Amino acid sequence: MSDLLRTLGIGTVVFCWGLFTADKGLAQDVAARHRIWIVITAAIAVLGLLFDLLHAVAAYWVAIRMRSQMERLKQAKAPYPYDDRVYRSQMFFFVGKSILMPVATVSIIVLLFLMVWNPQPVAPLPSPASACCCPCNPVLTR
Repeated sequence: MSDLLRTLGIGTVVFCWGLFTADKGLAQDVAARHRIWIVITAAIAVLGLLFDLLHAVAAYWVAIRMRSQMERLKQAKAPYPYDDRVYRSQMFFFVGKSILMPVATVSIIVLLFLMVWNPQPVAPLPSPASACCCPCNPVLTR
C-alpha cells in the first residue's frame, strides 16, 4: 500500500509542478485561476510524502530495536512493543499518509473536472474591419 500511496503523492506533486510551469494553453489558464488550490494540493501531497518517509524511519527503528533486544535476550521470537512511542508514531504516520495522499489526488481530479465543466470563456478575436482605426475602408451606403 505504501508504494501506491507514494506513487499517488509523487504524481500529484509532478502534476501540480506541470501546471505551474505551463507557459501557454489551458494549463496556464488553470494555473492562473486556481493558483492557491494547486499550492495547497501540492503541500498536502508533500506532507503525505514526508509522512511516508517518517513511517519508514519509525518502522526501521522499531525493527532494529526489536532485533537487538532479541539478540541480547537470545530469543527466536518477540512481540511487537505496542506501548512504545515509536511504534505508535509509526501507526500515526501510516494513517496520516493513507489520508493525505488520496485527498491530494482527489483534489487534483476535482480541479480537472472543474477545468472541463467550467472553462474560461475565450474572448472572440476582433474582426479585421473593426480592428482598423483609420477610415481607409469606408462603408458604402446608398
